[in-house]
Amino acid sequence: MTIADPIRNLQHVAVRNLIETALIGYLAVLVHSSLIPYDWVNFGSGGKQIVPWSMVVARVAMADILSNVFLYIPVGVLGFWTLMRRIRVTWAALLVAIVAGTLLSISIEWIQAYSQIRVSSMMDVVSNTLGMVVGVLVAVVGRSLFPPLAKAALREFREDARRALLKTYCILLVALASIPFSFTFDLGLLVRAARSSTFVPFDEFSRITAWALRAYETGNEHVLAMASYLKMGAVAGWAAEFASFVIFAWIAIEVFRGVYGFRRWGAIGLTAWTALVLSVGLSVVQFFVVAQGFHATDIVMRMGGAVCGMAAHLSRDARFAGRPPNEKKPGIRFARGAAIVTAAYILFTGLMPFIVEADSGGILRAVAAEDFLPFNSYFKGRFDLAARDMMGKSVSYLIFGALFAAASRAPVIRSPAARGFLIVGVATTMSAVIEFVQIYLVVRVPSLTDPIIAACGCGMGVLVHSRATAAYRFAVAGESPETAIGSQEVPHPSLTDRLISELAEPRVGAPREPVRRESQRMNEA
Repeated sequence: MTIADPIRNLQHVAVRNLIETALIGYLAVLVHSSLIPYDWVNFGSGGKQIVPWSMVVARVAMADILSNVFLYIPVGVLGFWTLMRRIRVTWAALLVAIVAGTLLSISIEWIQAYSQIRVSSMMDVVSNTLGMVVGVLVAVVGRSLFPPLAKAALREFREDARRALLKTYCILLVALASIPFSFTFDLGLLVRAARSSTFVPFDEFSRITAWALRAYETGNEHVLAMASYLKMGAVAGWAAEFASFVIFAWIAIEVFRGVYGFRRWGAIGLTAWTALVLSVGLSVVQFFVVAQGFHATDIVMRMGGAVCGMAAHLSRDARFAGRPPNEKKPGIRFARGAAIVTAAYILFTGLMPFIVEADSGGILRAVAAEDFLPFNSYFKGRFDLAARDMMGKSVSYLIFGALFAAASRAPVIRSPAARGFLIVGVATTMSAVIEFVQIYLVVRVPSLTDPIIAACGCGMGVLVHSRATAAYRFAVAGESPETAIGSQEVPHPSLTDRLISELAEPRVGAPREPVRRESQRMNEA
C-alpha cells in the first residue's frame, strides 16, 4: 500500500480504526436517542397497549420523515466502509449494509412499542431504510471521489500541518456550538428563540438577578441558590468560549505569519477579523438550535479570548526570539496545563453553587432516591436540555482524557491499554468524588450518571488521541501502520551485528574442514 492512496482499499490501521470508532460511537448515540426515556410498560398495572407498526396519519410529518432519513445516512456511509474491508465485494457490502440498517430500525421500532410515549411506526422503518440506501450510495460514489480528497488532505498535512489544523479546529468549534444538534426552522420556535436571546452583553446576569430579587422578597432560599447556580453556570460557559478562542487565535496567527508570511500587524488584523466572523457565525448557528439562542455575551468573550491568544503568541515570539524553532514548541507542558485547566473546569461545574444544604439527609437518602439511578433524572425534563447537559459533560471528559493521554509519559506503564485504563480510572474517581460532595450541596442531584459519562467520555478521549496521533504521524511523517499505532519500532542492526550474525550462521556451500574420528587420531598418534 502506498502512502499516497491510503483510503481506496481501507487497509491502513489508523484510518480503519477511525472509521470503526466513529461507527460504534454514532450507533451508540443513535440507539440511545431512539429509546430514551426507557419508560418500559408495566403490564401488570395496566400499561400501554402494544400496537407495533402503527401508522398514525396525524403524526406523519415531512420534518419527521426527513429527520429519520438524515439520521441513518451516516450509518450507511460508515457501515459500508467498514464492511468493504471484510467483504471486498461492492454489491455484497452494499446489500449487507442496507439489510443490517433495516434490521436495526425494525428492532428499535419494536422496542419503542413497549414505551409509554414513543410511537412505533412503519413509516420510520421506511424512512430509516431510505436513509441507509442514500448513505450507502454516497459511500459508493465517495470511493471514487474520496481518494483524491484524501490525497489532497495528506498533501496539505505534508506541506504544512498548521493550516490543516486550523481548518479542523474551526469545524470542531462549529460542531461544539451546535450541541445538542436540535436544529429547528419552525417559526414559533424561532420567535421564542428571538425573545430569549440577549443582544446586550451580560444581559443574562440582569435577568437572573431580577429573578433572584423576587425570590429574596418571598424568602425562597432554594430559588436564590438556583439563581447562584445559573450565574456560575453562565460564567463557566463564558470561560469555555474564552478558552476556545484563545487556542483559535494562537493557531490562526501562527498560520498567517508562518504559512502565508504576513507581518506582525497584518497577521493580527487578519486573525481578529477571522475571529469576529467565526464568533458571529457560531452565534447565528446557535440561534437555530433549540435550547441555545443568540447571546451577545458569547461574542464578547470569544473576541476577548482571541485578543489574549494573539497577545500570548506575540509574547512567546518575543521571549523565544533568536532561539531554534524546536524550543518554541509548547509540547508536553501545554498538554499538562490544559489538562489541569480542564479538570478545574469539571470540578467547578460539578460543585457549583458551593452552598451546603443544612438538611441533606446524608448518603442513605441520596442512594435511596430514584434520581440516583443512571440517566433517570434526564427522563423527567426536556430532551434537548438533557441532551445538552449529557453531551457537554461527555465533551469535557473527552477533552480531559485526550489531554491527559497527551501529557502522560509514565515510564513504568509502557502498555497503552494500561495507561488508558489508568486515565479512565482517574476521571471516574474524580467524578465519583464530585457526586459524593453533591450529596451535601443545594440544588444538586447526585447520580450514577456522571461517573458513567466520565468513564465513557474519558475512554473515548484516550482513543481519539491514539487514533488522531497515528493518523497525524502517518500523514506527516509517513510512518508505517504498526509504528503509527504505537508499537515499538525495532532498530536497524549495525554493521557489527550483521558481521556477527554472518559468522554465527554458516553459509550454504562454504568449504568445511573434514571431521576426523577420535579413533583415527589415536591411531595416527
